[in-house]
Amino acid sequence: MNPSVPKGDIQRSNPRMSASSVGTGALSRIWSILALRSFITRSRRRGAKLNWHISLAQPCWTYLNVPFVLDWKGVETQEAGSWIENGETWHRLTVRFPPSIPTHCSVQTLYADDQGLLRRHDYDLEIAGNTPAAHYIMGYVEVGGLWFPTRRRIFARQPDGTPLVHPVVVAIDIDSIELS
Repeated sequence: MNPSVPKGDIQRSNPRMSASSVGTGALSRIWSILALRSFITRSRRRGAKLNWHISLAQPCWTYLNVPFVLDWKGVETQEAGSWIENGETWHRLTVRFPPSIPTHCSVQTLYADDQGLLRRHDYDLEIAGNTPAAHYIMGYVEVGGLWFPTRRRIFARQPDGTPLVHPVVVAIDIDSIELS
């Protein structure tokens, strides 16, 4: 898999995505996501039978909040060396999430290309018996000066770290992104 990714510079070491550059419309959307996170946490405490919805919302919440969440209290990151895939060298970052942040597993690995764009996201899906997943992020488009991925493909991850490309476990396509 070697998706074409336009050049950009959303990087952890030099992020261009800040509260001032995102704008108030995007910030209100971020606060909506945080409200969803709070709802999920409260629902868990009450023992609500929302497990399936929670299991779907947790990963989406994490996807939408990277790279912002990497700087939150309790999140630990560590460089994990490079990874070569289809002739490209990607930079790996191991992320450890605290229990206070709802996600599908506490330790995850992010892969960024030389432009700093997220290309892959590995995790073990705890609700499915720690099933290893390789989640590919591609189809970046520029909207309002920010780069957003529009395609995600999730595959089973083999013991050597390579994806089992058939079947596609999850496919997410975003047709339109609008900032207001």
